[in-house]
Amino acid sequence: YYAGPIFVPTAPHPLTGQQLPLTLGHEFSGTITAVGDGVTGWGEGDRVAVEPIYKCDHCGPCRAGNYNVCQQIGFHGLMSDGGMA
Repeated sequence: YYAGPIFVPTAPHPLTGQQLPLTLGHEFSGTITAVGDGVTGWGEGDRVAVEPIYKCDHCGPCRAGNYNVCQQIGFHGLMSDGGMA
């Protein structure tokens, strides 16, 4: 990883502001049970999965479309609360 081998931040993460303790879980999915008024493109019964990456959208890699190597990259369940509630 770009920021080094420490996955779960002990100091607030620059994108999420979160730090330990965190709820783990970066790979989660579900089935939509209801949609709100005005929601289009999604419906009850649709199966969905999360895109677990937080990206800054400002660094060189993000601007080039390479958000998987964002200089401040973060992940649900590692740099913020995840899906294992």
